[in-house]
Amino acid sequence: MTNNAGRTPSEAELELRSLMSKAIRDFMEERGITQQQVADRLGRSQGYVSQHTNGRSNPGSDIIAAVATLAGLAPRSFMVEVTERMMR
Repeated sequence: MTNNAGRTPSEAELELRSLMSKAIRDFMEERGITQQQVADRLGRSQGYVSQHTNGRSNPGSDIIAAVATLAGLAPRSFMVEVTERMMR
């Protein structure tokens, strides 16, 4: 699997992607936020959101901002929550 720069991600990058995706996915499940809601907010497909919340692609700022907004949180507060989840 290569990234946008055309290189294979390191093990550390893959681990971080996996941890972040899982933390975001778990947060969404606990808050009742669906991939389709995030997709609708972004004007993207549910498949696009799935790639970013299932560890196949890095969750970008668009995903983070959409989930935070749907949860009623500022992006900074959401990232604190995600980071704390990643540390568990």
